[in-house]
Amino acid sequence: MSKNKSLALQLRPETNEIKLAKTKEYIKYTPIQRGNVIPEERIIEIIDEEIDPFDPPKFKYQKVVARQVVEPVPILHAPPKKATKEEMEEWKIPPCISNWKNKNGYTIALDKRVAADGRHLEQTEIGERHAEFAEALYLAEKASAEENAKKVEMKRKVEMAKKEKNEEEMRKLAMAMRKLREEEEVGEVDEGRERRDQAREERRKDREEFYRKAGYKGLQKDMERERKRDVAESIALGKKVDSKDLMFDQRLFNQESGVTSGFGDEDDYNVYDKNLFNPETRQYRPKDEKDE
Repeated sequence: MSKNKSLALQLRPETNEIKLAKTKEYIKYTPIQRGNVIPEERIIEIIDEEIDPFDPPKFKYQKVVARQVVEPVPILHAPPKKATKEEMEEWKIPPCISNWKNKNGYTIALDKRVAADGRHLEQTEIGERHAEFAEALYLAEKASAEENAKKVEMKRKVEMAKKEKNEEEMRKLAMAMRKLREEEEVGEVDEGRERRDQAREERRKDREEFYRKAGYKGLQKDMERERKRDVAESIALGKKVDSKDLMFDQRLFNQESGVTSGFGDEDDYNVYDKNLFNPETRQYRPKDEKDE
C-alpha cells in the first residue's frame, strides 16, 4: 500500500542537485477477526514513491483559443431565372415503378416502364483499346493455327516416310521369301514329276506284260468285266459313267420294302403302326372275391 504526499525539494550547495525528500509513516494495523483465531497486530511502514521531475506530464493540458467574432462573408447569387423546357426534361426524375410488383393493379404504360428502368441513362461506349485487344487476339489465334498446321504436316510427313520405309523393307522381305519358296517348289515339282513319270512307266510296262501274256482273249475278258461292273463301284473307284440312265444304283429305288411298307394311309392319324405291348396280356384285371 502506497500513498502520495507532498514532496520537499532540497538543494545541495555543492552539486546543485535537486533531491526529493522522502517521508516515512508507520501505522499499526489490526486485521479483522475471522473465526476463533485472534489475529496479531502488525506495523506497516508507508514510504512515498520516488518521482523523476524530468518525466513528461501524465495529463495533457489543452489551451482553449479565444473565439473571434467575425462577420460572415456574404455569398452573392445570380438572380433566379426561369428554367427552359429542355432543362426541365433533363432534371425530370421518373417515378419509381416496379417491374415485379403492382399491388393496386394500375395500368402502367410501356414508355413509363422504360423510363423508370433507367436504360436511356446508360451510354455504351467502346474504346479503341477494345479493338486493339480483339485484333491482337485474332492475330495470336491465326499464328497459333498456322503453327499447329505446320506441326501436323511435319508429323504426317515423318509418319509417311516411316511407313514407306517399313513397306519397302516388307516388300524386300516378301520378295526374298517368294524367291526362296519358288526355288523350293521348283525342286519339289521336279522330284514329284520324276516320281509320277517313273510310276506311270512302271504301270505301262506291267500292263503291256499282262496283255502280252493274256493275249486277245484276256483283253476282251477284262473289257467285259469293266463293262459289267456296278455303277456304284465305278463311281466309288472314280471312273466316268457315260450312260445317263445308270447315274444311280437301281437298288436304291426299291419301293417294295422300306419305311412306307406296311404303314397306314395318309389320312390316318397314327404315329405308330402297332402297339408296343400286347393289350390282352398286359391288361389289368381286378381279382374276384371268390378267387381269394
